[in-house]
Amino acid sequence: MKRFTSVFALGLASTLALSACGAKDAVSDAGGAAVNTAGEVAGSATDAAGNTVEAAGDAASKTVDAAGSAASGAKDAVAGAAGGAVDGVMALKDGVTDITGSVTSTLDAVKSGDFVAAKESFSKVESSWGTLKAMVPSDAATGIQEKITEVSTSLGAETPDATAITSSLEGLTGLLGGLGQ
Repeated sequence: MKRFTSVFALGLASTLALSACGAKDAVSDAGGAAVNTAGEVAGSATDAAGNTVEAAGDAASKTVDAAGSAASGAKDAVAGAAGGAVDGVMALKDGVTDITGSVTSTLDAVKSGDFVAAKESFSKVESSWGTLKAMVPSDAATGIQEKITEVSTSLGAETPDATAITSSLEGLTGLLGGLGQ
């Protein structure tokens, strides 16, 4: 019986050894599958992260483009407004220069006693004022209009008063000069 026990123990040990090898292979296979699955998950996570970074880059690029467009539009609006203001100032300056030249011609004609020439020159003042008036601040426009009315009335009198007309024309010249400042 000793022999049987030894053979039985040897057989049992062999069976256990073979079972352990099978379990080792099963554990090895499960470990390999786990490594493969972990690799696939890591690859998917890397792809997702790359897609997220790409989407964020696209969004940032669109935001920068939109901000650039908005800034460009604002710059154009400011330039347009400034250009319009400059054009208005230049038109006012040119109008004041023209009307002042006609006032000076009228004053010279009055001083020489030529009221016919004075009336002709002053008609240019009146027609220029019609265009210029809209560009002049209302308080200044009121004073200028009063002087134009004084001169026009005095020049239309049967016997024009050179002293009164000269005074009104000099006052008008002063008011017009104040617009250029």
